[in-house]
Amino acid sequence: MKIKRLIILSLFSIFALCSFSINKSVAKDIQTEIQDKEKIFSKEVDFASDAIYKFYRNQDLGEKNNLEIYFSKDVLKLMNYKIKYNDLKNKELDNYYYRYEVIVKPVDVEKWKQEGNFYNFNLQVITEFVYSKSDEISGNSVVLELTVTRDKKDNLKITRCYQSIHSEVDEAKFYDMLSKNEDVDKWLDENFEKAKEYIKKSRNSWEADFYRIIAICD
Repeated sequence: MKIKRLIILSLFSIFALCSFSINKSVAKDIQTEIQDKEKIFSKEVDFASDAIYKFYRNQDLGEKNNLEIYFSKDVLKLMNYKIKYNDLKNKELDNYYYRYEVIVKPVDVEKWKQEGNFYNFNLQVITEFVYSKSDEISGNSVVLELTVTRDKKDNLKITRCYQSIHSEVDEAKFYDMLSKNEDVDKWLDENFEKAKEYIKKSRNSWEADFYRIIAICD
């Protein structure tokens, strides 16, 4: 009986050691793959990170960084729309940022893919700031899906910058329209007109709540 127990215990120990070795090997392979991708994508990631950093400072702080050197003509239309939308929103709601910080970092490296001259990867954007009407630190975090294209002269352009949630516009539809050569300029203009009405209603609602609170306090 003791011998049988020893055999079972030995087999279990061997199985556990084998499983540990396999898991360790798999983890090492994944880590090596991630490191290899980070090296292969390094120029494209640095290029896109710089572009996104400057875009966010344009969008949230009203800076005038040149984005044409980073984004393709079509994608630039979307980025400029976002800047215009946020500029209008901040002015209408009289809301601005200070103590503003933006961090851009690569994420989901295991999902990155290179297809010829197209480099597909994800960047996380983390912003921290204080609203002009508050002393509390606020923050936001989004993940962007990017495609950077390298042409025959080794020039880089961002040909896709997709934000699936919390966007100012339906980006999935925007890129679908681009793929069908539809008029995205007209569509963005129509969206902006709707956005102006929405922001105006939000401002009126905020003002009504503000004066209601003052009346209660008085």
